[in-house]
Amino acid sequence: MVAAAGHFSPWLAFAVMLAGALSAAYAMRFVYSVYGPGADDIAATSRTTETIAIGLLATASLALALLWVPVIQQALGGWFATPFPAPPAWETIGSLLAVGVGLYAGLLIARQHPALGASGALASCADWLGLPFAIDRLIGRPIQALAQRCAGFDDAIIDGAVRRIGAGGLFTARVAYRGLDRLADGLPEGANRWFALSGDDSRRFQTGLSHHYLAFMAAGAVVLAIILFVGR
Repeated sequence: MVAAAGHFSPWLAFAVMLAGALSAAYAMRFVYSVYGPGADDIAATSRTTETIAIGLLATASLALALLWVPVIQQALGGWFATPFPAPPAWETIGSLLAVGVGLYAGLLIARQHPALGASGALASCADWLGLPFAIDRLIGRPIQALAQRCAGFDDAIIDGAVRRIGAGGLFTARVAYRGLDRLADGLPEGANRWFALSGDDSRRFQTGLSHHYLAFMAAGAVVLAIILFVGR
């Protein structure tokens, strides 16, 4: 990375060296704080997943270190059809010195000042110079507010329309059920009542008196005669 940065500008190469030194110091302080002699708390014992993650990161770092080997550089250059920039000697020496100084500084801070950055003026620097606060105010909260508005729109419009359609269907079903229920019950009940009344009326003619039956027969004969006469 230093060689690629130095290919554009020496000042950019110095910036990359400084970033490497800070990364080395941060990594050394973290590793010493977790796995150093003072980390004897049983509750702070690393779990299997953490150990595997650290092992994978260490393996990746060692694999990237193979890029320093000239043979691998030539092979990758031929594969990507582009040559790797050849770093000057001062960039290689400066990079190694920056990493060494960073490791020593991280070890010194972890040993003598383990609580550095927890309070005081350096606390703001330890909090990534207020970057999490800015991300929360400029990105996190606006996105959360937008998500809440979208959720409210979804509940009021989309889900509300579905609920109203469902309520309308239930209302129509209730109205239709009541009307059809009355019709279905009314038809047999009405017919039953009509036949019952007809039976009651027909029983009134059954008086048991013969002259009543003779009168009925005479009336029927008259009606039959009239039908035959009209039909002629």
